[in-house]
Amino acid sequence: MSSMLTLVYTSILAILLLLPALFLCFLLRKLHPDWWWNRVVRVSAYTLCVIAPLSVLVLFVPYDPKYTDLVGAGYLTMLLIVLWEGALILVLPFTAIVRYAIVSGRRSAEPAKPNLERRRFLQTGLAALPVGAMALSGAGVIGSALTARVIKLEARLPNLPHGLEGLRVLHLSDLHLGLFVTLHDLESILTRAQEMNPDLVLVTGDLMDDLRVMPAALNMIRDFRAPLGAWACLGNHEHGNGVSGSLMAYDGHEVRLLNNESATLTRQGSDFTLGGVDDPDGARGGEDTGQFYRRALGEAFTDTPDRFRLLMSHRPMAFYLAPNYNVDLVLAGHTHGGQLGLMGHSHKELRGTHPFPWGFYKREGSRLYTTSGAGQWIPFRFCCPAEAPVIELRSGRGKQTGGEPIQSA
Repeated sequence: MSSMLTLVYTSILAILLLLPALFLCFLLRKLHPDWWWNRVVRVSAYTLCVIAPLSVLVLFVPYDPKYTDLVGAGYLTMLLIVLWEGALILVLPFTAIVRYAIVSGRRSAEPAKPNLERRRFLQTGLAALPVGAMALSGAGVIGSALTARVIKLEARLPNLPHGLEGLRVLHLSDLHLGLFVTLHDLESILTRAQEMNPDLVLVTGDLMDDLRVMPAALNMIRDFRAPLGAWACLGNHEHGNGVSGSLMAYDGHEVRLLNNESATLTRQGSDFTLGGVDDPDGARGGEDTGQFYRRALGEAFTDTPDRFRLLMSHRPMAFYLAPNYNVDLVLAGHTHGGQLGLMGHSHKELRGTHPFPWGFYKREGSRLYTTSGAGQWIPFRFCCPAEAPVIELRSGRGKQTGGEPIQSA
């Protein structure tokens, strides 16, 4: 992008950020004059008018790995400003309507002495709405900036071979390394996961958004030195960022890519099949999602023995066909858990908009774990934290269980 085009682009963006801030000043002054004449409110509103357009200066910082933290912080600030502006523009008219309705109702009633305590309570209650909206917005942005938690989960599997009892799998997905999640974050995750002594590391796609960090990321995962190695499948962001670059990075690397193929692994005398499928973004012409997964799973498990099967799939949609191919456990990501949750459940699940958004699921003899992901593409998470689960395999049909996050050493 030329310097002139960058200047025009940032100027337009600065104006777009400034106009809502000015509109907020107008709303406060007209709808809530008593709030407006509070010095703290007035100074805060004017400060937002200054910070909002200045936040676009982050666009002039060179996009280089050594400036990632600075650029990421700048974009998070821009996002926070946008969220605050949007939240206040929505809430302030509502609070004005509520106050008008209460005041009108009071005037229509019989005259009475002013109740100062009631008035103070009303003012405090109404003020809590915009403050709460800003707090929730801030919490979501801060939540996205936190490094993924490392948690221990237990998967109960009915057909688990004796030799795989207690097998621990570090499941990494959707790191989106680049602007908002850095190599330092990956290093922190791997350091904490080491305490759990995983036998196997599986990367289920969307490892990076910046191809330049991919070699270093793969080397970090390789140096983790899990006894059964590190394996990966492709995600939609590998395709979106130029799949040839990702394939080149995996070519010959010790972190082995399984792209519609499988490998045989052995633990304590028990052989099992590890498979990996491509993402539907790599579908051939004319294939729908169902046709793609039928072909991908068929290729992955062609001529493989009838034994325990573990599958890596970036999207959990492969789980629909998993029982047809005798897959015992599918590990997937892609959904990010919706990045918004309630009581440990994704909002997508609560709204019924996605069948497998976050957590354990079962379908006939197969099991699935969809992780909320170790990173994010859009930097906003609320009640749906980023995670890097260490999944321990146990025989039986009991309820899948989760544990407390493993804190930094």
